[in-house]
Amino acid sequence: MKVLSRLFSLSLILILMVIESYGQHTYVYKFDELASEGSIYELVNESEMILLSTLGTDEPIFGDIAVAPSGDIYGLSGLGAICLINLETGTTTEIGNFSVEAGHAAFTCDSQYNCYTIDLWYNFISFNLLTLEEVTLAIFDELPAGDLTFYNGRLVYSTANGELKDIDMDTYERTVIYNFPPEMITLAGIWGIANSFHQCGAEEILAGNTSNQIFKINVEQNTFEEFDITYDIDEGGLIYGMASTDEVLASDCDGIVRVNELWESELNSPIFPNPANDLINITHFNRVERLQFFDLDGDLVKEIIQPNSQESIADLLPGCYSVFVHFQKGIKETSKLIVLR
Repeated sequence: MKVLSRLFSLSLILILMVIESYGQHTYVYKFDELASEGSIYELVNESEMILLSTLGTDEPIFGDIAVAPSGDIYGLSGLGAICLINLETGTTTEIGNFSVEAGHAAFTCDSQYNCYTIDLWYNFISFNLLTLEEVTLAIFDELPAGDLTFYNGRLVYSTANGELKDIDMDTYERTVIYNFPPEMITLAGIWGIANSFHQCGAEEILAGNTSNQIFKINVEQNTFEEFDITYDIDEGGLIYGMASTDEVLASDCDGIVRVNELWESELNSPIFPNPANDLINITHFNRVERLQFFDLDGDLVKEIIQPNSQESIADLLPGCYSVFVHFQKGIKETSKLIVLR
């Protein structure tokens, strides 16, 4: 089983706009144990794997990867560290941790920046990338074989017994929706799954196994096909995880998954966008006396006195910050800000 071998709103309309700006992409994370290197590929046209980045040997070993609504790729290490992956440099930035520090090998994110895992102790947990809030949702009686994704608005995972199950987010009951045929199952089964999205109600599941085969599954028709994959550059290793920009779209199909309603309105936050690159906008800036930015160590790294409606944060390193917003009359509000590059 993968986990044992690795121990190691905005509204839907706005989310659709974000995804369209990036296009729909499917990513595959492979890890080569001999070289101690991880690689990120993009699956192109169901036939070609393009190498996007090779991660350095000093980077964490990821049990799985996920794509946020921003289009950024995050990795989840076996020890529960959530890391933003920089494809250009092949480096990562840790932005948070699950409190259980072992046994993570399944990871996906929804349209509200809630990311999910099922750990070695059967805990089903969400972690919001913006608020850094962790919520234990349920305790299951089984582990995933290695990945999570969304299908028709429901969170789904592959089991070590060769099943695809969905999760009712109200009751946390799980239902088998597909049985992987013997042609897909290798010694350790399916380690990567992702969503292939056309529109709500017209979706497919992509699955990768430990023989580095990738399949497209039509759950409703109970059919599958194997892709004939070629690599532009093959760094070796095994498929450890898959993710797609489609997953955040699929998470909103039925409006079921709503652990955190952070994205009801962008303007509910005193600063936006979030995540941000070089610039942030300040809501009601004429009532704000100053902004203070603290890093994860609690150190004050930046302060803006009497901000304008838009301010530069180009001097901040990529990562997660606590922002203290000081309004007039002594009112203070704390927000989390993720800085990207």
